[in-house]
Amino acid sequence: MEVFLDTSALSEPDLDLVTEELERDPELKFFVSAITHFEVLWGYSILDKDPASYKNFLRTAGVRVESILQSDAETSAE
Repeated sequence: MEVFLDTSALSEPDLDLVTEELERDPELKFFVSAITHFEVLWGYSILDKDPASYKNFLRTAGVRVESILQSDAETSAE
């Protein structure tokens, strides 16, 4: 199953715990839309914080950043 994570999952204060939860089911594949990825990085920039923990989370949990297409938006609206 493919799951797109949103900012509510990525704004957790402890991304290590989120990583552990994501790794429990190897059948799940996690993605972040390019829009959400931009929002998260922009938030780090606005707060003048280092995004290293977020980038490490993506790498460790195997989360891929994917583009979002009109068809994706239409599917989510169904």
